[in-house]
Amino acid sequence: MRARTKPICSGEFNGHFNLNIFQHGAILGRERGFITCKADGQAERRLPLDDVRAVIIAARGVTISSNFLSGLLTDAIVLHCD
Repeated sequence: MRARTKPICSGEFNGHFNLNIFQHGAILGRERGFITCKADGQAERRLPLDDVRAVIIAARGVTISSNFLSGLLTDAIVLHCD
C-alpha cells in the first residue's frame, strides 16, 4: 500500500493555476522559469512560472526564496494562511 501524498497544486482556471501549499516544512523556489517545491520524502515538483496566478500557503514552516517571490510578484498573489 502506497502512502498518500498531499496535493500541491490545484485550481486550474483557463490554463492558469492557484498553487496551494499544504506540506509543512516545504521549500519554495524558482529555477529556469519554473516554480519548484521540495518537501521531506517527496520528489521535487515543478510548475511553469507563467501558469501560476496565486500561491496560497496553508502550512507552517514553509521556506520561500527571494527568487520565488520576485518571480511571482509581477503577475501573481501570495497569501499565507496561519
